[in-house]
Amino acid sequence: FAIAESVDDEIKTESSGPPSEVIGDLCFGEWRWPRDCRSNCDYRISWNFAEASDEIEFSLETKISSNWWSGVGFSKSGTMKDADLIVVKSFGGILSLHDMSSNSYSTPKEDPIKNVYTPTVVGSHSNGILRAQFTRKRNTGDINTDAIFTDNECFHFLFPVSGGRLNADGDILKHINTPHVTPQKVCIKSCQVDASGEQESEPTCTNEFKFPENCKGDACDYIAKWNYNETRDEVRFEVKSRGIGRWTGVGISKDGAMANSDIYTGWVYNGKAYVVDRFAYGRQLPAIDPADRQDLYDIGGKIEDEYQV
Repeated sequence: FAIAESVDDEIKTESSGPPSEVIGDLCFGEWRWPRDCRSNCDYRISWNFAEASDEIEFSLETKISSNWWSGVGFSKSGTMKDADLIVVKSFGGILSLHDMSSNSYSTPKEDPIKNVYTPTVVGSHSNGILRAQFTRKRNTGDINTDAIFTDNECFHFLFPVSGGRLNADGDILKHINTPHVTPQKVCIKSCQVDASGEQESEPTCTNEFKFPENCKGDACDYIAKWNYNETRDEVRFEVKSRGIGRWTGVGISKDGAMANSDIYTGWVYNGKAYVVDRFAYGRQLPAIDPADRQDLYDIGGKIEDEYQV
C-alpha cells in the first residue's frame, strides 16, 4: 500500500474511466475489479456489518503470486496520509493477517495493538487465487492508528488491486499500482429502519431473491427460488450461483442474523450435487447437522455455463 511517491499520486486509479462502484447498502457491500467482472475478477472484496457484535466481516478474493500481499484500507482523506490498513501476506506458503497504518507515504507500520482477527483460518492461496476472511470491530477503540467507524463517521476505502511483493524477510514492498479509492466515503451501520410509531406492515409472500437486486439474465450473480407444496408440506429450493468450484447455499433465520440460523450449503462436482444441512450456533463456521437430522432430500444439481444450479 505504501506508497505513492508524491501527492500527485494520491488518488490515481489503475485504469482510466469512471471508478468501479461499491455495490450494496449501509450494512453490507462489495467492490470488484474490473468493474464489469463476474466470476473472474482480479480483485473482489465484500463486507458485512454484524450489528449484534458491532463487527465488520470481510471476505477477499484476489489474483496474486506467491510471496505477495493484498488487503484493504480506510482513510478519512482518501490518501495514504491517514490510512488504516488490513494486510494479508502470502509468504513461503503461509498466510498471515496484519493490522497496519500509515501517516505518510513511507512504508506502513504494524499497529501496537492488533485489532483484526479471523475466527478460523485466514484463508487459502492456490492456483494464483488468494481467498481470505477477517473481522474487526467497527469501533476498535484505537483512535491513534485505526479508522473508527460510527453511525456518523465514514471513510474512503482503498483497494490495492494488484497488491505488491514481499521482500526476503516477508516485509511489504511498494504496491504495483496505486490503489483504487472510493470517490465517496463508505458508511457502515445498521440497515434496520426505526419503525417506532409506525404501524407494522403485513408480511409479504415472496419466492425469489436475486443479487444484484432486480438483475436479469447473465447480470445476476445469485438467484434463489423456493416454492411451498401444501399437499406434501414441503419447500422446494433452487439456487443458481455464479462461480464454479466454490460452495453456495441459502440460510433461514428469524432475525436475519447468522446466530441460530438454519443453513444449506452445496456445490456441484464431477456432475454430482452435494448439499449439506448445517446450523450456525454463532458467527463461526456453521456445524454440520448429525446424520439423523439431515433434513434434505430429492437433491440434484448441474453446471450451466458459469453457474452452479
